[in-house]
Amino acid sequence: MTSDPLERSPAPGSPQRRFATAVVLVLMIPIGVLYFSTGLVAPSPDVFGAYAVFAALLGGASWLARRRSWWIVAVPVVSVGVWLLMVWAGETFLDWSP
Repeated sequence: MTSDPLERSPAPGSPQRRFATAVVLVLMIPIGVLYFSTGLVAPSPDVFGAYAVFAALLGGASWLARRRSWWIVAVPVVSVGVWLLMVWAGETFLDWSP
């Protein structure tokens, strides 16, 4: 008899899921500061692209929150990874500099 690990996960409206969603949305605030600080190293057209990427990630987080999915926990990690990759690629290939 195999048991599905998702069967044992908390219910969609459980306090654990609401807490995880709240923590993720609070973590998106300092990550947003990272994205908004991209203007210190990038030219303005690329900065607007960074704003668009952050808006898409925030939209994805809100979509996952409405679905009450546990995948929302990955959004801050992905957001920081995307920002680091974007700044590295800009400095390496587009000659961004502070």
